Amino acid sequence: MKVKMRTLAAGPDGVRPAGSVIDVTGAEGQSLIDGGYAEALNKVVETATVSAPENQDLLDKLEKMRGGYYKLPNGEKVHGKRKALEVLSDMEAESVEEPAEPEDAEGE
Repeated sequence: MKVKMRTLAAGPDGVRPAGSVIDVTGAEGQSLIDGGYAEALNKVVETATVSAPENQDLLDKLEKMRGGYYKLPNGEKVHGKRKALEVLSDMEAESVEEPAEPEDAEGE
């Protein structure tokens, strides 16, 4: 990031006279700008790609409560998102493993 110094700055990195253009890291540049010691010459626009978590379908089934608790679809309350996801995942795995009970063939 390039900034133009508004004031004199001196330190271990050397002397930066007012009016000089210097290249600094984004964090240092932002600190100088926020303090009023420099002005930005080129604006850096940071973008991030946010993707849905892998377990979004499980997250949708949880109800967030106060204090870091999550309510499962069966009404059980679990402390912590990771633990809630583990329990819910186990519950779903058990429901898939259990074979459906055969219906009685009455009247056939």
